[in-house]
Amino acid sequence: MLLRWAATLCVSVLLGAPASLAQDTLDIQRLFADPGLGGSVPGGLAYAPDGSIVTFIKARPDDAQQFDLWAYDVATGEASMLVDSKRLEPDDFVLSEEEKALRERKRIASRRGIVQYQWDVQGKALLVPLAGDLFMFTLADQSIRQLTETDAFEYDARISLNLP
Repeated sequence: MLLRWAATLCVSVLLGAPASLAQDTLDIQRLFADPGLGGSVPGGLAYAPDGSIVTFIKARPDDAQQFDLWAYDVATGEASMLVDSKRLEPDDFVLSEEEKALRERKRIASRRGIVQYQWDVQGKALLVPLAGDLFMFTLADQSIRQLTETDAFEYDARISLNLP
């Protein structure tokens, strides 16, 4: 339990404050501008089933509304991007009405990219819904495979099998 708390604290510290906080003056426009003065806080923190990795969703440094999937290795203290949402999400992608409504209910309507994911029970892969389709990221070879390619919006997807 203490190890998980420490890893979570380290992830929060590693992410640091946004570059916009480094400016010399704080004017009224900056007080109410995005990103907020609290900085970008990682979301969706989840431990791998074996506890060796903490995964989280983090805003891109160049676009505070675009989110990618990151991993923090508990043993080494290194953070790295696992899934780059800009590589997978088409530039002309438009959210369906169902997706807009779902994001509105979750209070994440302004976010693009990865907003959720799920570990498989063995900790070998992650299911990532993105751009209305489903992707499977495999840790062993750091590969990503598109599972669906439909016009329909896939939502509330769950991993229901054990991977070999």
